[in-house]
Amino acid sequence: MKSSSKTGVPQWIIRTYGFISSRPLTFVTLGWLAISAGLGLKTALKNGPLSRSIVDSRATALDFPANPGSAAEFRTQSCFTTNCHGALPGDSRPAEIRRDEYHVWIGDPHAKASRTLLGKESEAIFQRLGILTPMPPDKDASEATHQHWKNCQACHDTNTHLTVTKTPETVVAPDQTNYLAEGVSCESCHGDSKKWLHNHYSEGWGKKTSAEDKLGLNLFSAGDLPNRIAQCATCHVGGGKGDVNHDLIAAGHPALKFEYTWYLSRLPQHWKSGRTVAIGNRSREWFIGQLVTAIAALNQLENRASTCAKMDARAQQSSWPELSEYNCFACHHDIKESSWRQQQRGFSGLDLTQKENNRLAMPWGNWNLELIQILADQLNSSESNEFSTAFKKLDKMLQGTELPGAAETLTQSEIVRNKLQKWLKSCESKGLDTDLLVRDVVMNQHEKLVSSWDKTASVLLGISATQRNSTQLTEQLTRAMNQLRLPADTDSPRGFRPEQVPDDAEGEDWGKLLKSLVKVPTTP
Repeated sequence: MKSSSKTGVPQWIIRTYGFISSRPLTFVTLGWLAISAGLGLKTALKNGPLSRSIVDSRATALDFPANPGSAAEFRTQSCFTTNCHGALPGDSRPAEIRRDEYHVWIGDPHAKASRTLLGKESEAIFQRLGILTPMPPDKDASEATHQHWKNCQACHDTNTHLTVTKTPETVVAPDQTNYLAEGVSCESCHGDSKKWLHNHYSEGWGKKTSAEDKLGLNLFSAGDLPNRIAQCATCHVGGGKGDVNHDLIAAGHPALKFEYTWYLSRLPQHWKSGRTVAIGNRSREWFIGQLVTAIAALNQLENRASTCAKMDARAQQSSWPELSEYNCFACHHDIKESSWRQQQRGFSGLDLTQKENNRLAMPWGNWNLELIQILADQLNSSESNEFSTAFKKLDKMLQGTELPGAAETLTQSEIVRNKLQKWLKSCESKGLDTDLLVRDVVMNQHEKLVSSWDKTASVLLGISATQRNSTQLTEQLTRAMNQLRLPADTDSPRGFRPEQVPDDAEGEDWGKLLKSLVKVPTTP
């Protein structure tokens, strides 16, 4: 079982989550210095010492052509100046921001989001969807083409909604070409800077401005853990303007399997560990992340149900249910008689005596909802129990043999989401030993945890979060992750068997292995 030679990260993690290693900061720094020096001289000769062309320098650094005809000055570009977040070297004082954040971001996968959208793989996805118009589409392209493009832009090109005030009387709409160079940049995560750009660097800003004041100015507070995860989940889970549905996945887009703590550990860090925005207890973040991403998943379900509920009966019949709401590997797996899936899961709705032949029930619940019911039952609080009751009703509706209508689903999902938000709020105010919670879930619910690849993979990431609180992952956990990786020739865990860990000479099953990973060591 091999790991990445560059990162030491198990290959299944890299293949499943799609993260790539960041370039060494040294190369980014040297390259940026060379680009800045050349373009700075060009700008000085052309416009004089007080003018600058950040659009050109930024676009060139990212291999994107600038739009020479654009007169708009974009707010995000002002973040990259050397006296703000483009400084070299950075600020080494523990309590201060780094000030070299731009040079870190430029090696971040988010900076390459637009490049991905314009790449060959994306072009192939568009073609499989029947879209032959070059991207981005011109104004004469079909409405369907523009809708597909906007759907992709929602996450790959996230600043297109911003406008730029040139003068108090004039508002200039953002130029699409320049925004394509940014991908997911500063304002995508930190908020529209129109109201706070010229204030946030003033003396005493941090002490004088409360979290509520910043929120009112549309400045996103990175110190608020649930909101921080929700910001990520907007694209990595759904619930925002973008929708990675089954059609898009079938055309080649990766399925969204997001886990906050692992994703964050793979990103180049543009914050300081000693500051309050730095992450605290990893297992707590994993647990809160499970709740927040489940909320986002329910939001996405409601968006889809709302759209279908507004359609006529014929259109609704062809677009509901959305298959990406269900467990992918319930269908995408090896086909064998008397397989463990048949024995363990059965075929609801189909009487094996052939007396009935109803619709086969699909197991509802995508990656983001796999563990939420198990966590609620294990925690057994008044809030988690209220959520659990409502969630079980929704679950029964969506995997029953009679599929509920979109409007009915929308109503019940809203109830479940409100219960989940109440549960999340209660967890924020209570002291909760999340390391112990992960351990108890594994020890008490291990049979449920190995009922699907998704559950097993999800809880392994929870176990890794507890270990990353103070140490590196143990050899045993790394081995388990390697053993759970997807086969090299498929995106389906066709070799997953609850009763046997692959390539294990002792024939250890996954339930026993999970318990051994969280067993409390005895003191001699």
